[in-house]
Amino acid sequence: MGTVGKHRLSYSYAYNLAVDPPWVYVGVGQNPWELAAINIETGESKVFLEKPTGSFIDFDFMPEGLVAKVSALGKTDKYWCIDGALIPFVAGYSPSSLPFTPRIVIPPKYSLTNTPTLDLSKLTADANGVARLLWQAPGETTWRENTCTIGNVAPVSIETLLSLADGTILGNAKQYQVFFRYSPRSGFTFYGAPQGPSGGPRLAVGDSVYFSGYPSSRLYRYDLSLPWTGSGPHTIAPTSPMNPALLGYYRPFTDTHYAYNFSLGNNKRLYLSGRRE
Repeated sequence: MGTVGKHRLSYSYAYNLAVDPPWVYVGVGQNPWELAAINIETGESKVFLEKPTGSFIDFDFMPEGLVAKVSALGKTDKYWCIDGALIPFVAGYSPSSLPFTPRIVIPPKYSLTNTPTLDLSKLTADANGVARLLWQAPGETTWRENTCTIGNVAPVSIETLLSLADGTILGNAKQYQVFFRYSPRSGFTFYGAPQGPSGGPRLAVGDSVYFSGYPSSRLYRYDLSLPWTGSGPHTIAPTSPMNPALLGYYRPFTDTHYAYNFSLGNNKRLYLSGRRE
């Protein structure tokens, strides 16, 4: 289809997009942010406006058309995205007096019927690179199997290692993968469910390990004396207790995103430093 965005100072990605054929409107992040558009019939690409790092661009699907929300420096401006152009959005507008022909842009929802039942327990490729998908056709009771062979299976790198007082080692793999605890004495390794986060600091305090990282500087406490029951990243604490337990999710209040360092104060408080985004 082509490219969008032009004046990139660092990495670039199409963070949010919305479609009103033949135009696709894109919020391109993130240093700087650009509200861009591309015509999927002609390939024409344009940038409507540019905002500094720390801004954000998102879209609303209104009954009359697309609206771009451009947030920067504590202020949010809205624009209609119509036929490859921007029109200022006026709150309390009358649909009959809009300076364009309203159009349906809300994406349709399609429900699936007669879908098979899937068993994904063997989908992860084994040591020979063979992945197995088990499935049942609608109304059947017997399982069928489809296999595929992965040409190259690569290990996932270890991201952190933390030596604990009992002689074990706590670590995690990159890209939101599993945590593990290794005992050099017994050679036994325990694997916990993928918990996230990516990167970030780790700190052992007594019988606990605190860890944080990207995204949103989620803060967890892992009780070393209890079984690992974590079920993945959360934005709020689950209704049933989990270990590691989510202590904090700060993104909605402070924009903190990357957690870098822990420091334990003599007042028994844990201090976290990082970077906003």
